[in-house]
Amino acid sequence: MKNFVLIKGVYDTMDLFTDEIIKELTLLGHSCHVLHVETMDVDLKKMMEIRRDFGLDAVIAFNNLGYNMGEEQGGNLWDSMGVKYINILMDHPFHYRKQLEGAPKNTTLYVIDKNHVTYVRRFFENIEECHFLAHAGCEHAILEAMEDAGISGNDTSALVFSKRPIDVLYAGTLSRVMIEQLIPDFKDFPEINGVIFSRNCLEDLIGNPNQTTEAVIEKNLRREFEERDLELTEERLEDYIDGFRFLDGFAVSYFREMAVRILVESGINVHVLGLGWEKCDWALESQNLTHIGKVDAKEVLPYMLQSKIVLNTLTWFKDGAHDRIFNGMLSGATVVTDESAYLKGEFENNREIAMFQLKELMSLPAIVKDLLEDDEKRMDMAIKGLEKAREYHTWKPAVREILDDLGRV
Repeated sequence: MKNFVLIKGVYDTMDLFTDEIIKELTLLGHSCHVLHVETMDVDLKKMMEIRRDFGLDAVIAFNNLGYNMGEEQGGNLWDSMGVKYINILMDHPFHYRKQLEGAPKNTTLYVIDKNHVTYVRRFFENIEECHFLAHAGCEHAILEAMEDAGISGNDTSALVFSKRPIDVLYAGTLSRVMIEQLIPDFKDFPEINGVIFSRNCLEDLIGNPNQTTEAVIEKNLRREFEERDLELTEERLEDYIDGFRFLDGFAVSYFREMAVRILVESGINVHVLGLGWEKCDWALESQNLTHIGKVDAKEVLPYMLQSKIVLNTLTWFKDGAHDRIFNGMLSGATVVTDESAYLKGEFENNREIAMFQLKELMSLPAIVKDLLEDDEKRMDMAIKGLEKAREYHTWKPAVREILDDLGRV
């Protein structure tokens, strides 16, 4: 048996994932101690008692939570105790430059896009262990939501054929306003015209959406530096990727909005969860769009149980996935998403999932209409997706992978 520490109370989405990990570890006979932000002093004291009596094997955290604990008193808490710090990033590593540079020495980093492994190994030499960990669906939370809805967890047909009044659900915030806060002071980048550079990169991303954001920034930056006969060092390149990472969010937001807008303007009814949609004039004027507003991560799941189709656009993960996909499948809905290299390797298009290319977004209404009009096809795809997700795409295999890696240390 191993003893783990987990951190909660900062982000509701991360808390949902953390609860799944705790359940899986507990089922395997391991012990979990939670550090909650609201009761941190008490929890830390209890953790130290557990360490004294039983020892601690690892901390498991999302998005660098608690990475620098103890540093105000001098030294990193996890390093001083010799405890492995397991850090699972749900976002691109370029959003966490400072945190990753200051990561505990005994860090194992997991990222949910294979391209992110390459990025970490290139720019963060201090992190010796970095692995791809496929994103996963929250099976335990969905089973709880099913129980609340009176649906048997063991009856696949009952789940898929349950009453589903929502045609299409998109669960995600339209975050243009928040992204604008990431725009840097272009005076910090005197080698270029920041406005023109940003516009060129964004046009490149939207016009050729199979590219990663860091690749587009580097490609355009090298051209700018060569034209000015300037040397581009790795450190300066990372400065630019860090400074212009807001472009990633704008590209994500653009396709997220366009996917929903194209559907509603084609006469398809879409329910959206999250903030930002109320700022779109077309959304306010559309009779085919129902805006529910912000709900906590766990509250999204009952909406998925009521949806025929769960629509997803990836947060620019070109070789990864998003939990919307697997939660949608586990909820018995049919999932429609843009493709990635990882998804194409895991699923057969039009069998377990319906995938489209961002550069051919106008094909989306036909895909969705076909599924809504053909109940047999849609439900067959939902059943196959559900079975595949239950076997391969929950936190159960993810936790086993983490334990296997921990056992090799």
